[in-house]
Amino acid sequence: RLLDGVAMPDPHRSTEPARRGSHPTHWLISTQVSILRHARFQPGETFADVGSGIGTAVLQTALTTACARATGVEVVQTRHEAALRVHAALRELLSDDERSILEAKCALCLGDAFSDSTSAFLASCDVLFVNNASGTMAPERVAGTALDEQLANVAKRCRVGSRLIAMDR
Repeated sequence: RLLDGVAMPDPHRSTEPARRGSHPTHWLISTQVSILRHARFQPGETFADVGSGIGTAVLQTALTTACARATGVEVVQTRHEAALRVHAALRELLSDDERSILEAKCALCLGDAFSDSTSAFLASCDVLFVNNASGTMAPERVAGTALDEQLANVAKRCRVGSRLIAMDR
């Protein structure tokens, strides 16, 4: 797997022996770190995670990049509620300064990423992230239209220079 010519770890085909940190969560976090590094955030840019799940990419982006705002949009109520719990737990671990940064830069929203109002917001973002590596964003869950088609419709509305980072099976 390549991202802009950079090899990405494949969670399904590990040739390395099992070791500490080889849990799938380690793969997810290391992949997100690689993606965020290659997104090349400039100060003031905005990030949106389409189908943000439990919010790890949004939280990590808010805390570790120069972005001005990191927003997650999740349509599944239980995932959104889990994201809010992860956010609250993380807040307890942060220093006051880090907590202030997180609160100023992070938003976790429940809603349909492809509704007219939300897709207009997404089109205004500098970096869009869609992680469907687990295959949980089935086409039938996205208003009866294929995920690729929905993303293409949003991408057509993005301004020149925006980046769309998509991970799929």
